[in-house]
Amino acid sequence: MKKWEIKIGEKIYRADSTEKTIKYIKAGKIPKDALVKSGNEKNWKPIGKIIEFEKFFTTGLSLEGEKEEPKKKEIKKDVKVCPKCNYETPTSAEYCSICKYSFIKDKNRKESIDIPKRRIKAERKISANVLKKSWMQCLLAFFISFFITPKLRIIWYPFRFIKVFWHEIGHTVLYWLFGYFAIPAVDPLSTGGVSLAVSSNSAVPFFIIGILIVGTYLIRKYDYGIYLGTGITVFYGILAFTPAGDWLIWAGGILAEYILIGVSLYFCLFKRRFKVKGERFLYGLLGWISFRERLQFLFKLKTSEIFYKNYIHGQGWQKGLIGDLARISFDINHKFSVDSFDTIVNIFIALIFVPLIILAYISVRRFK
Repeated sequence: MKKWEIKIGEKIYRADSTEKTIKYIKAGKIPKDALVKSGNEKNWKPIGKIIEFEKFFTTGLSLEGEKEEPKKKEIKKDVKVCPKCNYETPTSAEYCSICKYSFIKDKNRKESIDIPKRRIKAERKISANVLKKSWMQCLLAFFISFFITPKLRIIWYPFRFIKVFWHEIGHTVLYWLFGYFAIPAVDPLSTGGVSLAVSSNSAVPFFIIGILIVGTYLIRKYDYGIYLGTGITVFYGILAFTPAGDWLIWAGGILAEYILIGVSLYFCLFKRRFKVKGERFLYGLLGWISFRERLQFLFKLKTSEIFYKNYIHGQGWQKGLIGDLARISFDINHKFSVDSFDTIVNIFIALIFVPLIILAYISVRRFK
């Protein structure tokens, strides 16, 4: 039986056997820095380097020699640790004060992950079923819009009235954004419209720029918030104080029609519930009639010489009123000495297909 002498500090203790020494180690009475020697040895050695005891002092092992689980760093209750830079931040903070990491975005991401997978699959299945049924109504609306409504004014008239009114709303909104006080007007008989700019105030653009600067400051803590806000502010400033602002106002009616086309067809294809029976089909008719009329109008400008002359000289139904695209073209021609009308018409022909491309992309995503 091996006897041991154990030196802890200046005191020396004796153990009658190895088993008894191990018992003291397990009880925590012998620290790792204690010195030890057997009865017949002269030199003291660290107890952690003795073969019989070293396994009880090895990093990551318990006194029984089993591997311990690493202890997690204790986190204070009133703080949270940034996953990006490990900086401790108060729990009420929305972003890290060191690296600007967004805790709001991280929270939203975690909440979205926590949604049960079965619920996600069910939602996708419902969306796919709705899309399959709505495609039939959308195609029927397309057929009626292109082949029947042009000959039946009773069907065509209400949708054209909505389209023209929306067209003038597009002009009016942009007039107001750039400091012009305007109102939309639509002739119920001929379904023609005009936006009347009655006065202007040069202080409005400065006021809007101020609002955009404040908005940029408020969203600076979000990812790319300051870049987005700065970009919008600079873009608006360029439009407000250059001729490009007038071009956008004149083009605003047609761009508003394109938005109407996209929103109407989106509701026709993807909206689940309607308050009125047949509302989905009506949205499809509105979208496709607006699409057909605008596309037909643009191609007529390129193919009909008489229609083109009436449009640029204001000799159509609106006597003395030059068309929107003609006004843009004349201003560009005057400032840059180039013939831009055909190019502008081609650009708007291309833009009318943008809503359809977006809807096609959404449809593919919904079917997955």
